[in-house]
Amino acid sequence: MRRVLVLIAMCVVLAGCGDDAPRLIGATALSQQQDRVDSAAQRVVGALVTGMGAEPPSPDSLGRGLFAGCDNGDPDEAAYFVDTFVTYDVRPPEQAASDVSRALDSASLKLSGLEMTGRGTYTVDGLQVDLSSQEKRGGSAGQNIFVSTECLRIGKDAIAAFNAANGRDVTP
Repeated sequence: MRRVLVLIAMCVVLAGCGDDAPRLIGATALSQQQDRVDSAAQRVVGALVTGMGAEPPSPDSLGRGLFAGCDNGDPDEAAYFVDTFVTYDVRPPEQAASDVSRALDSASLKLSGLEMTGRGTYTVDGLQVDLSSQEKRGGSAGQNIFVSTECLRIGKDAIAAFNAANGRDVTP
């Protein structure tokens, strides 16, 4: 009987030690992160449409929000991102950079990192937003807009299912 009790105690101790795995993000918290990214993309696109007459990719959608694996992450980790764009009449790169900065400043979206002609990093709602110019005929014809969360522990099955369903639509 003593051996049985010792074995049971050892199993309980070992089972308790195996529960050190990091927890997956909950559905509510994940939805909030996705909403933040979608909102940041919508704010940037809206500012460029209003401030410089740019056109979104479609009147109905900015594209799809998807998950991408994280650098040096494990299979349970991914970042939610929206990769979208706007287009406008071709203009010299320096003018486009000035027009973009002015439109974003007018919408209270400030530069937060390195700015080069045709490229800049902004912080919107606590998220990093990368903009880069679309080059055409020696000028700028639009802006590529990339918004992403940090690496989130979502679960590899949830990541695969979400992306297999083609993510989620991001409306303008």
